[in-house]
Amino acid sequence: MASTLPPVNGEVPRPGSGDVHARWLEHALRRTALGGLSIAEDVVYGLLGLVLLAAAVWEGATAVAAVGGHGQVVQLLDHLLLILVFLELLHTILIFLRTHRFRHEPFLVVGIIAGIRRILVVTAAQPATGNRDEQAYLLELAVITLMILAMSAALWLSGRRGPERP
Repeated sequence: MASTLPPVNGEVPRPGSGDVHARWLEHALRRTALGGLSIAEDVVYGLLGLVLLAAAVWEGATAVAAVGGHGQVVQLLDHLLLILVFLELLHTILIFLRTHRFRHEPFLVVGIIAGIRRILVVTAAQPATGNRDEQAYLLELAVITLMILAMSAALWLSGRRGPERP
């Protein structure tokens, strides 16, 4: 008589090969625990997505309310780029909830946006501080630019690799 029990560690339990029912129970408990943890993980990521969405809406509302003059345009752009970071992270969470796999491309895009955002903030602040520390200013811009170029190259190379296999 063949066993109708599910495989345990890749093997189908057979009568006479130890305590079949204990192995089946262990397998069923493991599968139930993993299913429960998977649901809990989905709930946590779903809540994180809602928090990110709320943060993006709040950031957008405060950015629009703060626009007043010419100097505020850079701040508005800074806020809009921050909203893009929030939305890109939300997109990453949604991809994970659908596929249960993390992808690296959204993180590279977030890094590129954050680098551009930092360049805007540094260049906008430079006229206010004057030329007191021009070497540090230029070094920071060079490092940020190199980081953006490296992340862009990584994104380009990952796109050339072809579609991922499941």
